[in-house]
Amino acid sequence: MKHLLKVCLAVFFICITKQSPVLGQETNAYYFQQFDNRNGLSNSAVNRVFQDKDQLLCIGTWDGLNMYDGTEFRIFNHNTENHGNGIGNNVIQDIKEDKNANIWISTVGGITRFEKDTGKFYQYFTISISNEA
Repeated sequence: MKHLLKVCLAVFFICITKQSPVLGQETNAYYFQQFDNRNGLSNSAVNRVFQDKDQLLCIGTWDGLNMYDGTEFRIFNHNTENHGNGIGNNVIQDIKEDKNANIWISTVGGITRFEKDTGKFYQYFTISISNEA
């Protein structure tokens, strides 16, 4: 009878350890990391966060578009000297993706389409905003 009780207890504890993540089973681990302008972002004032279908994290700030691939940031800003090679304005309002995997960026200076495959920007409905009063 004592032997049967020991066997039942052993089976009971084996079943518990198989069911409980605390007692031995691995769980899906999540990693949390905070980003700001000290470790990669162009600006800590974030207006929009978007993750595309390729898991690329697009972060729209008050100082440009930040793209994070899991290892490093790529930062895209408004280029006043080469108008067609950048976003319409540095203040990002919204970010979306179309069915062709293009990233659409709405800024206070217009709408910009970013082709991830080619790395090219195309601007639409641009508004010239002057800093002068």
